[in-house]
Amino acid sequence: MKTKQLFWGVLFLTLGVAYLLVEVMYVHLAIGGFYHYWPLSLILIGLAVLSNNNYAKLTFSGLSGLVVALVIFSFFSKSWLPWNNWDDKIHKFSTSEQFVEPFDNKVKMVNATFKIGAGSIEISGNDSNLVKVKSGGMKDLFSVDTDKQDNNFDFDISMENVHLNLNEDNHRRLEVGFNNKPNYTFNFEFGAADVNMDLSSL
Repeated sequence: MKTKQLFWGVLFLTLGVAYLLVEVMYVHLAIGGFYHYWPLSLILIGLAVLSNNNYAKLTFSGLSGLVVALVIFSFFSKSWLPWNNWDDKIHKFSTSEQFVEPFDNKVKMVNATFKIGAGSIEISGNDSNLVKVKSGGMKDLFSVDTDKQDNNFDFDISMENVHLNLNEDNHRRLEVGFNNKPNYTFNFEFGAADVNMDLSSL
């Protein structure tokens, strides 16, 4: 295998895997500042050029492709880039996963918005966390968008997508619990959802 082939192969492979992990599987990769290490790619490329050993050339070429890919991915995933701002502070999850916002006694007002089309939804006000969300049933992709400023906490939850699996329980369930200490404003946009709310403690 030629060094150029290995370099480009590793580069594209790493970019593809990193994108799938972050955007499809929602795995958090803590490489936000890795682009600062871009000179490392030049060092590895230089070592590959200077090396007389074929195995060493291939090794340095592969490593340089890996580093270049991580530098590119790290740079283009920065939150200050305009195309990344819309997705800031959004947590996406599917069946049997949870979103938890720990309790913060500085938060005095919670503004909650629900945009759910269908399914069974239970909302209560007796959770020890500030907000806790648990989904179940059909693998709907829910999106939780949060924003905390001063004493206010904005919480928006919406149903984004549906993936039907005939081998699973297809009854959609969503459980949301709020802490009873802050004050609340609610905005509900429910479709054909079966909603059970007990907010008497809020």
